Amino acid sequence: MAVDRLDAVVIGASVEGLVAAAALATAGKAVAVVERRAENAPLGEGHDAVVDLKVVRELDLTAHGMRFAAAPPLIGVAGERALVLWPELHAAQASVASVSPRDAEALEAFYARVVRAAAGGAEAAGAAAWLTSGESEPSDAMIFRVSSLARLLDEAFDSELLKGLLAQSAIMGTGAAPHAPASGQLLTRTSMLAQVVPSAGHRFVAGGERRLRQALLALLKFYNNADVAFGLNVREIAVDRDAVQGVVLTDGNLLRAPQVISTLSYERSKEMLLGLRRPLSPYLPPKASVEPALVKLTVGTLPKLPGVDPATLASGAIVRLQPSLTRLAAAHGAFRALMAPSEPCVELRVVPLQLREGKARWDVFVSMPYVPVTTAEGPWTGARREKLRSIAVRAIDAMVPGFGASIEAAEILRPAESETLMDPRGAQLLAARALVDQTAVPEVGVAGAPTLIKGLTVVEPSLYGGVGDAGLMAAATGSLSKARADA
Repeated sequence: MAVDRLDAVVIGASVEGLVAAAALATAGKAVAVVERRAENAPLGEGHDAVVDLKVVRELDLTAHGMRFAAAPPLIGVAGERALVLWPELHAAQASVASVSPRDAEALEAFYARVVRAAAGGAEAAGAAAWLTSGESEPSDAMIFRVSSLARLLDEAFDSELLKGLLAQSAIMGTGAAPHAPASGQLLTRTSMLAQVVPSAGHRFVAGGERRLRQALLALLKFYNNADVAFGLNVREIAVDRDAVQGVVLTDGNLLRAPQVISTLSYERSKEMLLGLRRPLSPYLPPKASVEPALVKLTVGTLPKLPGVDPATLASGAIVRLQPSLTRLAAAHGAFRALMAPSEPCVELRVVPLQLREGKARWDVFVSMPYVPVTTAEGPWTGARREKLRSIAVRAIDAMVPGFGASIEAAEILRPAESETLMDPRGAQLLAARALVDQTAVPEVGVAGAPTLIKGLTVVEPSLYGGVGDAGLMAAATGSLSKARADA
């Protein structure tokens, strides 16, 4: 593909970036995706993907290998007891009844309340508006927006195990404390809706984010007007007369295009703009994203968790060890102090591997919320990353004695290794304490695609929008929107 006739360049081969590129290619536009990591890098490994059905329909992703999957069962293990929340309501109620008959009866009404709160979404009025409206009862959407997650769960259920299991689903991937005002709206995020009401328009992808990315790459290869370049890094976004002209790679080559879609952060995208004649319009970027730590352990023996059937464990179930509101609150306290929690809230996913030399192997992905990007002890060097791995293994060993002896290989996928406190993301967090000490919750809102200057769009995913929403929106902005609509 000739690089001097591009209609658009996408920076970053994330799911949202690939969706944007696929939408443009489908509309007949010449598009190139530039990704700094290698093609064989483990992109998306160990991550679930909850896709918006309209994205699947618009891009016809099932024709390129994407398949839906049932929501994975959620399993909470505490002591010798295990609670399984099956994706099918009546099966979940039967399981909960063994712990608390009252909670089993309350489960259906709670799920319905979550759906109503999600439907209210951005239109939900604040407390002040409700007080002056004359309405007798506040809506569920408004209650979820002003209440804490802990309060809503305490009102609905008795079982600490059930409350901890649901709370960790809502909290995972955020920096919000379970007792923080407005944290209740985290119950309306897309991943929760896909878990409790898959008919609401969001479904899990078989094989997770990795498989979804593969389907998107296969779709792009189907078009001769699309190209994905791995192992290339963008040095700057070329600008002339306050309009984008393309991107300059670190090797000095220019990919010329009138439209650039950046999957990098707002601040990073702004830094790459050189040669502007006037300052950018004031814009309040979203809060820094917080991602849980992720450790991959390859084991030769399947963990024997109390009350958990091995077949269920290896079927893609999400297992949480000792989940509770109390443990989440304690882990959040360590997060605020920029310390890795000594008693982390741990989530396990087991993925079977192909037989090797006649012996079974499994990858165990261990996620831990509230692990700071930059710690008070220093950067994430090799030694400190090894300490993080040890924390994860000890947490599992407490439930499965001897688990550590079964580990054949270990890899820390996140946080990324950093030799200095002044790595770009760590420096940004240290410079703004509010971004590290997150006790507030992002406002309810769909994914966004703000345009910084003519031709430059920044993708902004949302906890409350389906995967791919921001990519479709970015593809439809700027000078290409009419052409895409007419295609």
